[in-house]
Order: sequence, then structure tokens, then C-alpha cells
Amino acid sequence: MTAVTIRLRGFRFFSSLRARFGLLVLVAIIPILLLTLSRDLAERELAISDVEDDVQRSAQFAAVVQEQLIEGARQVLIALAKSFDPAEIRPDLCGGTLVQILAEYTRFTNIGVISPTGDLLCSASSSPGDVSVNLAHQPWFQRVLETHDFTAGSGKIIEGTRSTLNFAYPRLDPHGRIQAVLFLSLDLDQLNQLTSEVQLPENAEFIMITRNGVVLACLPDPEKWVGKSVQEVPIVKAILSRGQDVMEVAGLDGVGRLYAFTPLRASGDTELYVTIGIPTSTAYAQANKGLVRHLVQLGLVTLVALLAVWFGGDIFILRKIKALVGAAKRLSAGDMKSRTGLAYGSSELGGLARAFDEMAESLEQRALEMRTLASQLSLAEERERRRIATELHDRVGQALAMSKIHLGALRETSKSPEQKAAVEQVRNLIEQAIQDTRSLLFRISSPILYELGFEAALEWLTEQAQKQHGLDARFEDDKQPKPLDDDIRGLLFQAANELVVNVAKHAHAKNLRIVARREEGFILVSVIDDGVGFEVPAGGKGWGRADGFGLFSIRERLGFVNGTLRIESRKGEGTCVTLKAPLKP
Repeated sequence: MTAVTIRLRGFRFFSSLRARFGLLVLVAIIPILLLTLSRDLAERELAISDVEDDVQRSAQFAAVVQEQLIEGARQVLIALAKSFDPAEIRPDLCGGTLVQILAEYTRFTNIGVISPTGDLLCSASSSPGDVSVNLAHQPWFQRVLETHDFTAGSGKIIEGTRSTLNFAYPRLDPHGRIQAVLFLSLDLDQLNQLTSEVQLPENAEFIMITRNGVVLACLPDPEKWVGKSVQEVPIVKAILSRGQDVMEVAGLDGVGRLYAFTPLRASGDTELYVTIGIPTSTAYAQANKGLVRHLVQLGLVTLVALLAVWFGGDIFILRKIKALVGAAKRLSAGDMKSRTGLAYGSSELGGLARAFDEMAESLEQRALEMRTLASQLSLAEERERRRIATELHDRVGQALAMSKIHLGALRETSKSPEQKAAVEQVRNLIEQAIQDTRSLLFRISSPILYELGFEAALEWLTEQAQKQHGLDARFEDDKQPKPLDDDIRGLLFQAANELVVNVAKHAHAKNLRIVARREEGFILVSVIDDGVGFEVPAGGKGWGRADGFGLFSIRERLGFVNGTLRIESRKGEGTCVTLKAPLKP
């Protein structure tokens, strides 16, 4: 199938009334669809905004939990800083007091004192004066020296142990100089355990990182990420560059999520950040579900509207239009009794059906009047033919006959041979005129038709075809009575005569048959030849004329008397023309 054919079929489809109704409905629905879609998109944006707010609140709640832990550590360190003098560090402080304090705060793993130079002076897990441990290189210790305030950071207090989250606070002298730094350590496993107490949405991700991108806590899979530096991960890059925001980005595991992140804010510098991420499929599921539901509803409404147009239009409109078109086609084919059969009512189609039926009734009446007039004209024509034939017979024929008789007498009385020859020559001319007059009489109105009957006239016509045209002709009759009105009888005889002449002139036939038979209330006269034949035009249209009385003329005149003409012919196989007319009741 070519593209041109497809386009033509598409054009024909959209040129149909049903398709145009559907397009009209779509044009009417499109603004509603656009408005509804715009509203749904706005609602989706609001729903997404609500989801982002929820994620942000979850992150802030998680931050609050961590900030409470940090604030608790800060308060412990402040109280400890006020309760002792670093110059009086004793063994019982390291082995007794600090251990007792650590026992009260079970979440922490170590507590101790560091000199301003970074040496570990005392801790719950080491002995005083252990100078093998120096923490001057730890970033969180350096920040304490810079800020003279509370700070937090990750690192190892004692070599060989696990990395911990360390909180530090300085002990200042009256002049504001740092005398010592007190610290509390929190094991990262404890931090993850504390984090797990935060209620996270399903498939969510929680991360706590330091300023240098080290993961302090992570859910899920803490054993996979805790303690590792992940500065190149997209979410970590976003946190370190923005500090606080809500955005869609890939997490530690590469899964895209909607993340909300915020720094941990305490009385001092913590340089810690927490973030919570929800998978985008979960975050936007409700908003997308509402949008899809509304779109499906709109699609169903549109489908129902189109189905209503398709089937309802067929029931209420197209069937009536098809009835009108069918009635118009039947009327154009000659069926004057064609009517729409529709109820009129007050609708436009009802008015159109009423107007069409009234027009068809008027045309039927006019056709009836024309047929009546044609019948009367045919009868008057036949009567005029009979009158002319009678005049020719009674006057011209008689005059010619008397002239022939008188010329015969004159010939007998003539004395010279020359005179007799001249009279005989004139007498022969009159004899030829008498024969021509008789032939003309039969052509105008055959006396046999009215004196001996229609079948006898057809038999005479067969004999004339054999004599004049050299055809092997014969007449067949079923011997059934066939009473005919005078106008129909004359019409059938003239038509049969014209068909015989057509066979003689155009068919190049050798054999001819004229068959008359009765069929119910009709007479059928068939003129059959074995000539060259011809292709019958579709629908019987396009018939030509021959000698002024062609097949078209015969068909039309038969139609005026409720008769028909049927032609059966093929090239090289001869022709059968059947005249059918009603018998007299």
C-alpha cells in the first residue's frame, strides 16, 4: 500500500460525517482537558512540595536527635571543666573520677584531658603522663585552639583503636588562655545505633558526614560506608557545597533519591551534616498516582464521549441521513414511490425528511401525469396513424387502383404499338406506387394488427424480415390469450419492428426469432438474433438511438406504460431483447 493510498483513505475517513462529529467533540473537550491537566500539574507540584517539606522535616528531626546528643556532651564537658584544676591531675582522676563519669554516660566510650600542646594527660582508658599519645594534628583539636569553644570531629584518640566522634571543650584561665582541653569520645557504632532510633521512611537513606566527607553514620549498610571518605559521591558534593538544601541526586549506592540535608547546629562548631533521602519513586508516587488517575479519568471521559458520538451519532443522525441518501438514490434510479420512512417531528432532519417525501410525492404525481399524457399521446399517435393509413387506402390507394384499371382499358384501345408501350409503362409505375403505398400502410399502421391481432402482426413482421432482409426468421407463440390495450399493442409492434430493423442493419445475423409468451399479467416479446452482439452498459445507461427509435426510446416509452426492456448480449454471442408490458385486465 503506497503512502498516497494511505493519505487518500485517511482523507476519506475524516471527510465522513461521523469522523467530523468526533473531531468536533475533541475540539470541545480539548480546552477542558488542558485546564484539567494544568490543574493536576499544579496539584502535583504542590504534592511534590509537600513531600520535599516532609523530607526536610525528617532531616531536621534527625538533626535535632544528633544535636541533643552533642549538647549533652557539651554540658558534661563544661561541668567537668569547671570542677577541676589541670595542674592537680591525680591518678584517682584518671582511674576513678573519669571512669565514674563515663559509667554514667553509657553512650560514650572515653573521656579525658589534653594539654594545650596536644599531649594526652589523662583519660578513662589510659594512665596519666602517657606522652606517647599526641593529638595536636587532629583537626577538631586544632579548631578548639582556634575558637576557644566547643567543637566536634572524628579521629583516633589512641593509636590502634577505632575512629571515634570526639567532642572537645577548653579549660581557660582568668586571662582567657587555654589550660587544658577536655574531650568525650563516641564510638561510631554507638552513633549508628542512635541513628537507627530515628524513624525513617521505607527504602530511605540516612547519612552523617564530617566537613572533609568522612561518613560517621549511615543507614542502611553502615558497615560498608562508616569511616570512609566519600567526597566524590554526588550527594556528599552537594552537602559540602550547599550546606542546607532539598534536591534530587544520587546517593552513596548510586540510587537517585530526593535528599534533604542540614548542618548540625550546637553551641560550638561541629562541622557535621546529616541528610535523609527518599527514593524518587516513593517520594513522587502519590503525586504521580493522582496525576495518572486524573489522566485516566479524562481519557475515559473522552473515550465515552467519542463512543457516544460514534454510536449515538449513528442512531440519531447517520441512520436518518443514510435513509435520506438511500431514498434519493432510489428516486434518481426511477423509483417514484421511494420515501424516507422517517418520522418527521420538529427536528431539522425531520423537516428535511418531510421536504424530501413531499418532493418525491410531487415527482411521482408529475411522473404519473406524464405517463398518462404519454399514453394518451401514444394512443392519439396510433389513431392518427390508422386515420392516415385509412386515408391512404381509401383515397390514394383507390385512386391508384382506378387509374390502373383505366390505363388498362386505354392500352386495349390504343392502335399504335408506341402508344401501347407508353401506356403500359405508366401502368407499371402506378402498380409500383400501389405496392409502395401498401408497404407504407403496413409501416404506418399495420391493418393486420387490428384486423387479425397482435400475434398475426408479429408473424407478418417475421415473414417480412425473411423476404426483405434475407434472414432465416421464425415466429414462436405460446398460444396463450394476450389481451392488450390499443396503445400498448401499437407500442409493442412498433418496438418489435424497430428491433428487427436494427438486427438487419447492425447485427450481421443469419437467424432471427421473435417469441411471444404470457407470464402472469404481462406479455413478453423477445427478439433474438445470432449476430455480433455488444457489451450491455452497466445499469442500462448509455443506449444509443437507431433510425430515431433506439433502445433508449423504447425503454422510456415502455416505462410510461409500466413496462420494461431487458437486454442480454455479449460480443460474438448474439443478442436477446425482451419487451415486457402489462396485459389488459
